[in-house]
Amino acid sequence: MPHFRQYDDFAAKATLLVQGSAETIPTTRCSLAVRPAAKEIRIKVTNDARTVHWHAHHADDLRKVLTFTRAMVEKMQNRQPRAAPAPAASAAAAGGEGGAAKGGKGGKKKKRGGK
Repeated sequence: MPHFRQYDDFAAKATLLVQGSAETIPTTRCSLAVRPAAKEIRIKVTNDARTVHWHAHHADDLRKVLTFTRAMVEKMQNRQPRAAPAPAASAAAAGGEGGAAKGGKGGKKKKRGGK
């Protein structure tokens, strides 16, 4: 569980963690913790096998935190879906069932009223 003092080293290792888990089921996550009493922001990136940490102690580091979290969200959103849809679900969506796919029950509508 390495703790990096330099932001550039941390960002490079965290990016490698995110890119390395892209082939398998994505389990990489990023957490952010604010500790007002200690006047610091902690960032942790983990993929259950490896973890990297970085602590921001200065107000100037806030821009780095915002940039890093925005980049991590973009990288994590551009991944492939976890599981492919089931074949039965795709057949029903394509219109395989007559009345059920159209949304109606079929048959004639009953008139309301007397005449």
